[in-house]
Amino acid sequence: MAKSNPATERKHVYVVHADLRQFYDRVRPEMLAKAIGQEDVHRDSDDPAFFPLAASVLDWSWHPSDEEDVQNYTEQTELEDFTRVALPQGLVASGFFANVVLLSFDEALRVALGAEIALGILLVDAYRYVDDLRILVAVAPNSDCSSNDLKTLVSCWLSQVLEEYGETGLELSCEKTWIVPLGGDEHPLVRQSVKMNRIQSAVSGEFDALRGEKILDAIQGLTRAQDTLRLRDESG
Repeated sequence: MAKSNPATERKHVYVVHADLRQFYDRVRPEMLAKAIGQEDVHRDSDDPAFFPLAASVLDWSWHPSDEEDVQNYTEQTELEDFTRVALPQGLVASGFFANVVLLSFDEALRVALGAEIALGILLVDAYRYVDDLRILVAVAPNSDCSSNDLKTLVSCWLSQVLEEYGETGLELSCEKTWIVPLGGDEHPLVRQSVKMNRIQSAVSGEFDALRGEKILDAIQGLTRAQDTLRLRDESG
């Protein structure tokens, strides 16, 4: 039989959805090389020649004929530098190495589990898949913290952790950060509409195998949610 979690008992629980802004474009070759060189990544059985080789291979530069396009893209996206790339979108290995870059960040999230990340806000759980984050937090029922306030506080805390334990240049995407009550029934159809729009936007553009799997997971989750709403409506 499932037991209640003492940390969340008699508390309101929320899920904060966040995204790392332009993550693949912001991972510089030096950043990836530093992450690959961490002791936590190495094992005694590893071939020591692999790490400098990986750092060399994962250091892409643009053809001179693309210089104007690269400059335009850099200005449009407000990137500090895009002359060299470490994780090209579409490369199957990019998702794997993206996780290596954020190992220290992941550990910081793990250490913070069960602690207050802001006054009255308890970190219950944290999940990351490449550049997507799901943060589970709990607040007291009598808290005067609104959903928007809660989203702002959690976002600020995540940004601080990312700055301290992540890498320079990585940041959250404000426009892709949103919050929903866990198990809440407020405006379920509106939430489903938002999910549909996100899926539609995702499938309209280019995506690699990892992104394709995420889209399929989102579609399956949406289908299950629709079935739940339908059964609830039929039961009255």
